[in-house]
Amino acid sequence: MQPSIRDNFKQVIAIMILLLIVSGCATTISSPVASQTNEPRSLADLTSVASIIMRYQGENSQTEVKPGETVDVQVNDRIEADENGRAILKLSDLLEVEIFRNTKVSLDELRLESGGSTFVKLNQDQGHTRVSLNIQAPVQLTLETEYATIKTLEDGTEFIVCHAPDLLTCLDVKKGSVEITAKDKTELVKAGEATYVLKDQAPKPAVCAPVEIFIEWEAQMRESADTRAVGELVAELPQQPCSAPTAETGSLPGSEGMVKINYGTYEVGSNQGNEFYSAPQDIPLDNFWIDVYEVTNAQYQIYLDDTGEQPPVIWPDKEKYPVRGVTWDQANAYCTWAKKRLPTEAEWEVAGRGPGPNARLYPWGNDPDAGGKFNELPLSEPYEVGTYSFNVSPFKVYDLAGNVWEWVGEPYASVHEGYHLLRGGRFGLIRDLAYRYPTTSDDKGLVPYAGFRCAADQVE
Repeated sequence: MQPSIRDNFKQVIAIMILLLIVSGCATTISSPVASQTNEPRSLADLTSVASIIMRYQGENSQTEVKPGETVDVQVNDRIEADENGRAILKLSDLLEVEIFRNTKVSLDELRLESGGSTFVKLNQDQGHTRVSLNIQAPVQLTLETEYATIKTLEDGTEFIVCHAPDLLTCLDVKKGSVEITAKDKTELVKAGEATYVLKDQAPKPAVCAPVEIFIEWEAQMRESADTRAVGELVAELPQQPCSAPTAETGSLPGSEGMVKINYGTYEVGSNQGNEFYSAPQDIPLDNFWIDVYEVTNAQYQIYLDDTGEQPPVIWPDKEKYPVRGVTWDQANAYCTWAKKRLPTEAEWEVAGRGPGPNARLYPWGNDPDAGGKFNELPLSEPYEVGTYSFNVSPFKVYDLAGNVWEWVGEPYASVHEGYHLLRGGRFGLIRDLAYRYPTTSDDKGLVPYAGFRCAADQVE
């Protein structure tokens, strides 16, 4: 039989079997021995590569698939891999899904379209999968997560999807192209590109994604090595399309004196019931960096020498003390000069309160007195940054409460037009980390007590 005729014959047989399965008339064989018989096999086969893989059929039926074993998978079946598990789900000659550790995925739909292509729908509850479509088989694939929908656009497409419940969905495309949709917005992601979707947000624009990073990641996952989540890798990529020039050397600030806070959803606000607090809410944040300490007088002196700008109203002062007496505009100008920016209100609060539900109200915890250590803080003047070891947040950011007020940038809840926010209180008047004080940039009663620190999206 000539190759072209044989290929067409195989495709006809595959379509006939698929029709039989969809109509409920095909015989399904769950034993690996079935492949050696003349009985028709299911188009979806699950093979465990490492550890025991669980296949769930309905509410009460479950099967343990041991390494090397193969079982058939039907529509509505759910597959779960534990922290050591890895499996391969093959749908005839149409596509292959590699299921990595700590992953839950289900086969939701499988049907033949009128034009001859096959429609496949997967649902990924958590974890990582690699999906590879056969370039010679017309397949329309949709993969859904909790809040994103991914659709393939080309035969032969290959991509990696990660999903962390209540946090993000990420996507890296190795071959072909896909669309990812969330919150009624769609982004095109092509080979060599990646993107991610934070909870309740639209997809980020696609960025350039070096293929070697993800090849190495796959190898580590297959060898059971300690491996970072793909979402973290994608979020750390330079947020630029492949056609855009990379950042010039020196255009980013250095990381010295800064700490990185990873992407995630964080709790801000408090139920205090007055105008100085916003109601609790969960806010998703990208990766960012923030100064460990408030900007000091010594650092501000360098800025003045370099720019010739006017000094603040409290000047000069001890070198290692936080600069104070600065307006919001002066603080913003300094951070711009330093190739940084003021932290957003949410970033500043998260840097102090830390991760997790019921985030602490003070850098050291929820006790306003810090077990009596609060009484050690000076009442009549600021102190040298980093002096008090208890006044440090879970992210190792110092002096966010009780040294000087700190200006922040974009607010997460409304303020009057022309107003900016001060956070953290000052010496002799400490405030918890949810307290927000709106005022004008040059408020003469507050500026003498106002300082700041800077933040950045990326560093060198």
